[in-house]
Amino acid sequence: MPIKSSSIRPYSRGVPFAALALLCVSGASISGPFSAELAPTDSVSAKSLASESVSAEMLQQYLDCPEGVCPQQQLLIKQARAHSQVAGVQTENSNTAAQSYGTLALKPYRQSSVTQLQSTSLSAGDGAEPHWSQAWSRLELSSNPIERQAQLQALAELRRQQPDLVVEAPQPRYLTGFQNQTEIPHTEPGWQWSAIDLLGARDWLASKSNGTRPIVVAVIDSGIDYTHPDLQPFMWRNPAEIEGDGIDNDGNGIIDDIHGASFGGSEHHGEPMDTDGHGTHVAGILAQMLAELKDTGIADIRIMAIKATSDKLLYSNDIAEAVDYAVSMGVDVINMSFGGSVPSQLEQDAISSAFKRSLLVASAGNSGKPNSSDCQTQATTRFYPAAYPYVVGVMASQPQLDEASPAMAAFSNWDCVPGDELEYEIMAPGLGIYSTLPNNQYASWNGTSMASPIVAATLAVMNQDNPGESHRELTLRLLEGSPMTYAHTLSDGEVQLSYPKLDLLKALQQAPVPLLSLSQLLVYPSTDNLPGSAAANPKVSQLSPGQSYDLALELHNYKQAGIELSVQMLATDANGNTSEYVKFSRDTQQWPAAEPSALLSNGLLLDASEQVIGAEQPFRFEVAEGVEGTHTVKLIADVVFEYRFDPQPRGQYRARVERSMTLVGETPETGGSSGGSWGFGALIGLLIAAWRRKLA
Repeated sequence: MPIKSSSIRPYSRGVPFAALALLCVSGASISGPFSAELAPTDSVSAKSLASESVSAEMLQQYLDCPEGVCPQQQLLIKQARAHSQVAGVQTENSNTAAQSYGTLALKPYRQSSVTQLQSTSLSAGDGAEPHWSQAWSRLELSSNPIERQAQLQALAELRRQQPDLVVEAPQPRYLTGFQNQTEIPHTEPGWQWSAIDLLGARDWLASKSNGTRPIVVAVIDSGIDYTHPDLQPFMWRNPAEIEGDGIDNDGNGIIDDIHGASFGGSEHHGEPMDTDGHGTHVAGILAQMLAELKDTGIADIRIMAIKATSDKLLYSNDIAEAVDYAVSMGVDVINMSFGGSVPSQLEQDAISSAFKRSLLVASAGNSGKPNSSDCQTQATTRFYPAAYPYVVGVMASQPQLDEASPAMAAFSNWDCVPGDELEYEIMAPGLGIYSTLPNNQYASWNGTSMASPIVAATLAVMNQDNPGESHRELTLRLLEGSPMTYAHTLSDGEVQLSYPKLDLLKALQQAPVPLLSLSQLLVYPSTDNLPGSAAANPKVSQLSPGQSYDLALELHNYKQAGIELSVQMLATDANGNTSEYVKFSRDTQQWPAAEPSALLSNGLLLDASEQVIGAEQPFRFEVAEGVEGTHTVKLIADVVFEYRFDPQPRGQYRARVERSMTLVGETPETGGSSGGSWGFGALIGLLIAAWRRKLA
């Protein structure tokens, strides 16, 4: 029996936001398999152990300090089945005390028990998917060399038993902002606000009604001096926690998390006070934007402080817990002004899960390098988490003296190949940014760290102003509303690269241009009783006279939610004229609305091997009898739809997708013959005459 497939289903692979925005901005076309369902890949960690043959010695080498920074003395382990028991090695339940199983004690990954996560839909109860962290454990390595060697030998054995086991060390992440040492021309305090048209956006917001839902932006960083007078009015406050009583009032595993929490190192607690200055500077940039917009009628936008540094460094395991905390507390936007060159599967799992609930923004880094060697340079760096496909990666821009001068700051990392899986999406001001420091201080700093919170604040305002839009729609609105601007010239002096440069007013006003494309158009012999396998009902590659055919159609909705899609099938010849040979008897259908990234169809039917065998509601057409010769037939889907969040309704949009097929008709007879155009008898006569001449 055929298996029914939903008429709306998600596309299955991850895709960077800019790959979609590029289609509208540049008019380019996508030729590869792009997606919209942002699920984690199998493994992105370059430091994960992938070989089936893993010795303790190899594990020891694996623990060498990456980038000259020694990791925390633990390993992070992801098993295919959470809390599994294999060969006497058992992971502990998160609610039990630490125990030892043989030479390995795999503790729960989460060092702080945020029980609120277990009580929400993120838990495994009531048929919901298990929380992502349940697949992860941690192995705390002994300081005793003999015990440590025994741990590594046991882990190597476990790795041999489970070839798909992921093992990684905590990866270091670096803050990406630094203080100016000299005065920078054309960067007078506040230049960044005119660069993004903050005042224009303020006036536009003040002229209209705005959203009323409060928004929370989490700043995962070195903490925030939440007592700074410029920051106090905008700090988030936990409504379920009583300050100073020493009790975990909201039951989330963190005591007195009034303004946020701290996850750096082994001590996880509710005090996120900044001890470095970086996080306070980042938060001050957010606060400046919010202060300028607070009287426009928008609802409160608050800043949550999450400290994740340990000795001025962050590590991927602490970042994952910080992200998890932010999501559990209901934040709308997460800013991450840090990064490192080695990806982490643990970090990626946390961030990809967070994307379902929060918009994610990260700095692209300050090495002045591209993320790929395809740009006439061998000096490259990939900066994570900015390079993950579901994170908006932010490059730093500088003041432009004119259109011929590059907009990108020289220190900023930059994107090489638009639309690939290692993407930085947008530029924002990151040079000479004046902001707050702890103890009521101020300073001008540079860095992609300073650019990232400007984008995060923009998305917060957009989220509030467009409460019904999905995260993908908001991000695409951001990118398409930011004009493409000359940023960098490659080493040959000829190739120039341009990226979207943030424009707050245009981002608020611009809706993504609708875009549909053909996923697949399949043709089968007509039948009302489909067989159970694709082999029994093969699709056809050419058409024949006198036959009836069913058509299965699937479209890819790249960008926006459509309303009441109307699909009409047409058949034309090679010149676009209505075909005289092909007529549709079932040509029109109404399809339901779909979110961005969805695949829409007329109900594809699959066999047990997930091969398409037909459609639940096929379009049907007939080919006339007696057609002679060979003809090109274009099967065209004419789609009419609307964009439900269009701020300036422009009526209906139309998209056309098509597939050309060959109609092979009967061979016309000549001279009463039944063969080809010469006739079989005439051909034999010519051959006989030639044979006689040869004999003569």
